[in-house]
Amino acid sequence: MTSDTTVSTDITKNDAIRDIIRQSLSKITAELNSALVAAGLAYPIYLCVPTTGDALVTFACPLDPNNDEEWDRITQIVREIGSTRLTARALCCSMAGTTMAAADVTVE
Repeated sequence: MTSDTTVSTDITKNDAIRDIIRQSLSKITAELNSALVAAGLAYPIYLCVPTTGDALVTFACPLDPNNDEEWDRITQIVREIGSTRLTARALCCSMAGTTMAAADVTVE
């Protein structure tokens, strides 16, 4: 298999996984909410299924968790919920020079 074929296969596989996620998004978010509440982390979490790129799902929180440990636990729970359907990948996110509000991550 050539590298072009491998890349094409990966893209096709990612698109298929994203389709499954989109169809299950309501169930996934309900399960995520229950797990967060049970862990005492009742933060709103936004899940987004991109249409391109390597990410299968991205997530964000419009509120700033009280400390890094809470965000780490939220991240762990999101990955645990996702791992029942996906292979977890390293997550990295950053925002500089601004604060984020719910309006920043919602569609008008």
